[in-house]
Amino acid sequence: MKKIILFKFFLILSIISVFSQTTNTLRVESGIRDRVEFYQNNKKLNIYEVMHIMETNDIAYKIMKSAQNSLGLAYFFGIIGGLLIGFPLGTALTEGNPNWKLAAVGGGLALISFSIKKSYKQKVRTAVNFYNTGLNTGMLQNKTKVNFYITSNGVAMALSF
Repeated sequence: MKKIILFKFFLILSIISVFSQTTNTLRVESGIRDRVEFYQNNKKLNIYEVMHIMETNDIAYKIMKSAQNSLGLAYFFGIIGGLLIGFPLGTALTEGNPNWKLAAVGGGLALISFSIKKSYKQKVRTAVNFYNTGLNTGMLQNKTKVNFYITSNGVAMALSF
């Protein structure tokens, strides 16, 4: 009698654990002014929450760190480029003698900034895909396996981790 109760208990426990696993996939969308927005279970996340979630997947975390570095570099080039464009324009508006070479250099830096920002978006999408693939393939899930065998003494259950 105890064996039957124990068997039913483990059977119910394994069924509950199979149905209780939910996938918390991340989703990336383009937001206002072409910003990258992250969602998980229809909840909007910021970059720090996404980084914390991705700590469980080394590959996705490294790609996301690289994406963050790219974004910082894009902002740097964008700000410097904007200043170099704005300074000659301001000088021209005040009827001074503008240095248009600075504006040309600023325009080049702004173009570099756009290119790096595009790289950032590609890296973010790659990191999210790696993270979601890891969830779907069971990379991050418990790999417990239950096997039932018929022996000379009755039914046996083997639990593998």
